[in-house]
Amino acid sequence: MPPIAQRSSASMKVITMPANTPKMELLPPQPSKLPLAGSKNFARILRQNMTYLQGCLPPDSQSLYTPRRYGNHLGVPCVCAICEQRPPHYIKPWNRWRWMNFHQLAAHRRSKI
Repeated sequence: MPPIAQRSSASMKVITMPANTPKMELLPPQPSKLPLAGSKNFARILRQNMTYLQGCLPPDSQSLYTPRRYGNHLGVPCVCAICEQRPPHYIKPWNRWRWMNFHQLAAHRRSKI
C-alpha cells in the first residue's frame, strides 16, 4: 500500500499505514528439528520424527529408506531398495538421486510391464 500524505500547517508529512496482518492459520504438527547426532536428545527426537513420518507415508514405505548418521547429520543412503546398487562414483553428488530414479525406472519398472 503506498504511503498516505497529509497536509500539516506549512509542510507535508508522510504517514505510512501498517500492512494488513494475515490471519493465523491452523497448521498440522511439524516434526522437530534434529539436534547434532552426538547430543543426548538425538535418539529421542529421531524416534519422535520417525513416528511423525509413519503417519505421512504409505504403510509399506518404511523398508524403502533407512536413515543413518553422516557425521553430525542425518541422511538417507542412495541405494536401490530392490538390487542394492549404488550410483557410480563419476556421477556428481547432486545428481545421484536422479540417477537412482532413472535406474529404478530402467531396470526394475520395465521388467514388470
